[in-house]
Amino acid sequence: MAVRDAIKEEYVALLRAHMRKPTGEYLTGAADLARKLMTADVPIEDIVAIHQEALADLAPELAANSSMELVSATLGPLAEVLRVCSLEIRARAAEQERARDAAQQLIKTRNAELERTNSKLKETMAQLLATQRRVFQSEKLAALGRLVAGVGHELNNPIMGVLNYVQYCLEHTAENDPRYSRLMKAVRELERCGRIISSLGSYSRGSGGEGNLQSEQTDCRILITETVELLAAELRRLNIKLTVNIPEDLPAIWTDPGALRQILLNLLTNARDAVVEQERKEVTVTASADEGWVAIAVADTGCGMSTEVMNRLFDPFFTTKPVGGGTGLGMSISQNLAKRVGAHIEVDSQVGEGTVVTVYLPVDRRAAAGANQATGTECR
Repeated sequence: MAVRDAIKEEYVALLRAHMRKPTGEYLTGAADLARKLMTADVPIEDIVAIHQEALADLAPELAANSSMELVSATLGPLAEVLRVCSLEIRARAAEQERARDAAQQLIKTRNAELERTNSKLKETMAQLLATQRRVFQSEKLAALGRLVAGVGHELNNPIMGVLNYVQYCLEHTAENDPRYSRLMKAVRELERCGRIISSLGSYSRGSGGEGNLQSEQTDCRILITETVELLAAELRRLNIKLTVNIPEDLPAIWTDPGALRQILLNLLTNARDAVVEQERKEVTVTASADEGWVAIAVADTGCGMSTEVMNRLFDPFFTTKPVGGGTGLGMSISQNLAKRVGAHIEVDSQVGEGTVVTVYLPVDRRAAAGANQATGTECR
């Protein structure tokens, strides 16, 4: 109230001075008074009220002036005060706008920093989870390695015993005897059992080298046919239609036949399991050759795989089969074997439409390996 009274007295003095000197000399005083009003945060309506109160106090003096002089004396200072107040309000609004823009820019900057920090945290969490999975898998692989070492030692002895008996029978069987070819297949399969145990043990120990794989010129057509025959009887028993399309001119390839046979058996086994509960039970094996590569595709009419499943398809111990239905190592071991023989595996699957798994093998692995070293790229 004291501030308002002081402003009113100053305004009365301003009006009285203007009545005596209506030449515009009041402008400076009016501007100063307006700034005081704004500093004291006096509302516009109060300024008008102060003006009216000042007029009441000056009524006797105003009565002595003419009407035109009265208008000039009373409205001139008020107009100047309001003009300066308006300019001050605009200046304050502009300052507030700049402050708001600065605050918004600061918020944007902080949000960007938070987004970057959040992104780094997500990346760190992903790395931690990946590391955790690798440690977990390493622990399981280490345990599996110890198990395989013991079981492999126990299995090798009876396998070698059976192999010796079969070889003895083979030596005492004529080559034109129908049993001779069957005994030869038995020898190959017993030898493959030994290689499977060795490969599994090598994989569980994290071996990434060549190990015991031996590359040689391999008739792909014969190898595919023999491998398919191993499961053909079981597929017929399960009423699964098996179709094999292998061209007559399929070239021989430079690879480890045992590794390739194991890869194909894993793919055929997966295809069998995928269709066994389906109404339409079909498995198709197709081979083709193009520009130094042989492609062997195993297709099934199963339920297909989602993107999430495909992203984890080659993870060790990952399986969609029920408990006891699989170890989750088949595709992981197949991928490992494929890399070791210079090949790679591609998967195309649609939910509800089935899956096609294709193995791409170089016709001459030595030439493909040389090209890889020269270009620093993957074989394809």
